[in-house]
Amino acid sequence: MKKKLELDEKTWNEQRNANKSRQERSYSRTKERRAARRHYMFMSLVAAQKTPDEIKTLMDLYQTGL
Repeated sequence: MKKKLELDEKTWNEQRNANKSRQERSYSRTKERRAARRHYMFMSLVAAQKTPDEIKTLMDLYQTGL
């Protein structure tokens, strides 16, 4: 019985660690995609010859999700 519990605990720990690693990779990829979208938006605003104040306002709105 004790060996079964130890095996279950080991399996559970391995699964937890695998899930944690998967979440961290997913979070990193999400951060990278968001950064790329912000950069693309910034460059688009610069190309559209928006003023620095307009760019700041639009980037702030983008950050808040509006």
